[in-house]
Amino acid sequence: MEIGESINIAISAMPEKDKCPFCGKAPHDFGQKDGDEDVEVVSKPSQLKCSMTNGKTKRRGTSDASKKEYAYTMAAHHLISAKQCFAKLAPLVKMATMAKYDINDSHNGIGLPTTYHTLRYPSSDGMQYGDLSNDQKIAVSFSIMGELGAQWHVGHHSFKYEITWEQPADNAGDDWGDEVDEKEPAGHQQGYDEAIIGKLIDIMFSFNSSSAPICDDPEKAESKVDQKLQDLSKEIKTELEKFSGKKPWDAQLYVSNKAFEYAQYRRKKKGEKLPSFQLPNSTMNDSHNASGARGL
Repeated sequence: MEIGESINIAISAMPEKDKCPFCGKAPHDFGQKDGDEDVEVVSKPSQLKCSMTNGKTKRRGTSDASKKEYAYTMAAHHLISAKQCFAKLAPLVKMATMAKYDINDSHNGIGLPTTYHTLRYPSSDGMQYGDLSNDQKIAVSFSIMGELGAQWHVGHHSFKYEITWEQPADNAGDDWGDEVDEKEPAGHQQGYDEAIIGKLIDIMFSFNSSSAPICDDPEKAESKVDQKLQDLSKEIKTELEKFSGKKPWDAQLYVSNKAFEYAQYRRKKKGEKLPSFQLPNSTMNDSHNASGARGL
């Protein structure tokens, strides 16, 4: 089932627009102003008040490529994406608005390294990140992720990736756990947005009930809804921060394709120290990559 189909099914199973999203009956007074329940979801990254992961300082100046000190700045990342995830579920947005939840509150943010159109690679008259070849992007992003222990925040979050683990092979004996050659990979595909939307759907339905005792106590509703969404943000942040450990591939969520590629590279190397990445000498003076693409 596609995520869009899941969202449509979830929304169609919820109360009509002019009904309480909790119990499906006549609207209650949760203290919101007229029209609050229809407020458009707006993404305000600056309101997240993020600092760089691990307290690192932004490096906006272009550094010497031979030292592998590539420039980067910070992206204020919504743990629960405001537009791509939260806004997709209108009934949940209504619940959260009634409970005075703010998707742009600081608890829902994390600072991650990214690039910017003013940053150049590898020298002051070099190229923008978007002009680099894929090998060059790997050199830059892998070096920065290895240095900071944080996921590279460039590109959309909707790409799919394979989450894998080991399971006993079909012909494995009872003591398969001690035999590497009797294990085989297993896993499933998921994407960042898809995983978060699934969690949000679960939260939405956890509050939707014909009896809805939560409707009898507005203060409890505010506390419960706010807490569940904050707990989800905390869960997502914990998952992303696994990336900073010795096994970045243990993370189940990746905000970019390069972050996932880096984790899989480290997994193949089983935690070995990264090699010294640098931009290939043959492309140091190129003004464009093969495709001539510009921007991010």
